Amino acid sequence: MKFLFSFLPILTLYLANSCIFQAFSQSKDYWQQRCDYRIEVTLDDTNHILEAFLELDYQNNSPDPLEVIYFHLWPNAFKSTETAFAKQKVENGSVRFHYSLPSTKGNIDGLDFKVEGKKVEFSLDSDDIDIGKITLNEPLQPNQTIKIETPFTVKIPDSYSRLGHVDQSYQITQWYPKPAVYDKEGWHPMPYLDQGEFYSEYGSFDVKITLPENYIVGATGDLQTKEELAFLNEKALETAKIDTFTETQNPFPESASGFKTLHYTQDNIHDFAWFADKRFHVLKNEFTLPNTKRKITAWAMFTNSEANMWKDCPDYLQGAIEHYSAKVGAYPYNQVTAVQSALSAGAGMEYPTITVIGLSGNKYGLENVIVHEVGHNWFYGQLGSNERVHPWMDEGINSYYEQRYFRHHYPDLKLSESLLEGVPDFLMKGIGMEDKKIRDGYEIIYQFLARKRDDQHIGEHSCAFTNSNYGSIAYGKSVLAFDYLEAYLGTDELDRIMQEYYRQYEFKHPQPEDIRRVFEDESKKPLDWFFDDMIGTRKPVDYWLYKCKKEGETIGKDKFDVVTVRNHPRNIQGPFSLTAVKDDEPIHRIWYDGFMGQEEILFPSMNYDKLVLDYDNQSPEYNRRNNTIKREGLFKKSGGMSVHLLPKIEKAHRSQLFLTPILGVNTFDGFMGGLAIYNNVVPARNFSYMFSPMYAFESQKLTGTGEINYNWYTEEYVPFLKRIGFNVQGKTFSYANDRISTEVDGEVTTDVVPLSYYRVAPKVTFEFKQKEAR
Repeated sequence: MKFLFSFLPILTLYLANSCIFQAFSQSKDYWQQRCDYRIEVTLDDTNHILEAFLELDYQNNSPDPLEVIYFHLWPNAFKSTETAFAKQKVENGSVRFHYSLPSTKGNIDGLDFKVEGKKVEFSLDSDDIDIGKITLNEPLQPNQTIKIETPFTVKIPDSYSRLGHVDQSYQITQWYPKPAVYDKEGWHPMPYLDQGEFYSEYGSFDVKITLPENYIVGATGDLQTKEELAFLNEKALETAKIDTFTETQNPFPESASGFKTLHYTQDNIHDFAWFADKRFHVLKNEFTLPNTKRKITAWAMFTNSEANMWKDCPDYLQGAIEHYSAKVGAYPYNQVTAVQSALSAGAGMEYPTITVIGLSGNKYGLENVIVHEVGHNWFYGQLGSNERVHPWMDEGINSYYEQRYFRHHYPDLKLSESLLEGVPDFLMKGIGMEDKKIRDGYEIIYQFLARKRDDQHIGEHSCAFTNSNYGSIAYGKSVLAFDYLEAYLGTDELDRIMQEYYRQYEFKHPQPEDIRRVFEDESKKPLDWFFDDMIGTRKPVDYWLYKCKKEGETIGKDKFDVVTVRNHPRNIQGPFSLTAVKDDEPIHRIWYDGFMGQEEILFPSMNYDKLVLDYDNQSPEYNRRNNTIKREGLFKKSGGMSVHLLPKIEKAHRSQLFLTPILGVNTFDGFMGGLAIYNNVVPARNFSYMFSPMYAFESQKLTGTGEINYNWYTEEYVPFLKRIGFNVQGKTFSYANDRISTEVDGEVTTDVVPLSYYRVAPKVTFEFKQKEAR
């Protein structure tokens, strides 16, 4: 039974009225700027240059007069090795851009800003040359709109991140001067980063692209050029006739001497991207959304590189659009496109109505990335949160819905069949991963980081995550967190609330406090454990079952088992579930309120074998080895011991001992054989040991090594100290041969006797906490 929260009728009425007033006040006070773009651009594919002109209607809907407007000039991120982008690449271990040739770098130039036809002062930021500022000749008053215009030239860099080219394959993204967001917190100018995405104003785009006429283009928005639409339809018919793509090479044909101009329009978006390649195959699919009857066209554009995997891409696009429309809110646009092109910033990257996908490796990987990136049309596209500051609001929630798509379509899909495809079955079985699913992989990675205190909280800024934590926490742990919330609220209830969030904030800029308000108002449940702790801290979820007293209490005619549950003060006080299991099948489940310390809770007495905390793995548990207790028996908390020859992933309910045959050799002992006896597993435990006794065949002695480790993580007691490690190592081997002479009955014999040493070395290690994780 789920946790229920009841109110007195008068309190319920008060809270309902309060929520109505809150929502009305929020919508009344809310404002956001609007940007309507008209851009004409020409591609020079010989020199890899864009020549363009921008007209922008900037509408000030704020209550403030504006004297300046900040612009993002993100192509300048590729101008030198001193930009924020370049420095972050080096921090993350990549020096490819740092040592790149000047001819392969990029920039934006030729800017000449005018407002209402009059020149204005323009300057670059002293620290970040990809941020600019225009100073208006007179303040822009509230509710006024001005026309800003400028020519600009972009030297397209090689593909070092998102904007770039590989020969004559073009990825034109973050390419035009774009006003920074101005909201209730002020201006949000931000340098371009590889790890860390964007925050932009909504509006409309009217874009005309001129380029050699044999290019195939995928772009944001609706294509208005009828001749080009006919050309794409013809290409789609040609591609559909190909059963198997046998050619994997991708030679570039010569560019046509003639040019064409393509016209795209789209309203209610905050970015515009386009991709051009003369080698693209094209596939097309048209479908109708069940809930709105909107007709949507899905386009797939791809080269020979992984062409056979891309044949089902239109179906993936349709499946993703239908999934997110049903779970979150209706897709509001007329088309969706996926292109396969160069990308040096992750496996895929999203833009309104279009996504670019790099090489995927296998069919599942392709579908996974397409569904994820299409999902960003909701979480970043239609719900325009600040991705740079709150990545969990787009990457995290989107990853959760992406995983729900795969659980629905492939409920039995295993890691070995998807993300770890190609790893031999015997190896997966050998390490205990043969039955693990995608969610299990997320939890193992989280536990691996958390047990070493190397994790970060979900609500961290994107550029503050370590390179590994950005994917493991902002994406992976967010999935675990929203699985937890789904289990607590119920799937239908979570979807209903998310749909209300979508309804209130579609085409707006929601903040963390906004999604929290919607969830708490709609659920009528306290969710501070989720938003304050699960999102806002590194606190783990780690209840454990301490005791179970059979039929320990009677209430009326009902008998209850008394279960003692503990929760460490450093842990989250979130809700938790207990499930009764009989013959390895769940028979009854109850949800309980969270608490700190130790509590006795009541569970109905019935015929069951054991109680399991979080039976369905729905919360991001720090340690599952203390989640099971038997109803009867002497060793109620023991799941027994399993012995293995090779190290395996930790088992939730059993102790593990590893016995691995080992061989060794040295000069004085000769060949040695023995057994390694250890408990080391992944994820790591605080206490570990390994003993490796061996028998030396030449010296005929017992040799070997031994080690005992204990790590005490001290952050909650000594804030500047991360860990104190206690370690004792011991070993014994022969180190020399001595000759001993013995005289018996006048006959002297000399024996070679190996000399042994014994070493015991205790050690204490102090690991200090870093100020910043990066």
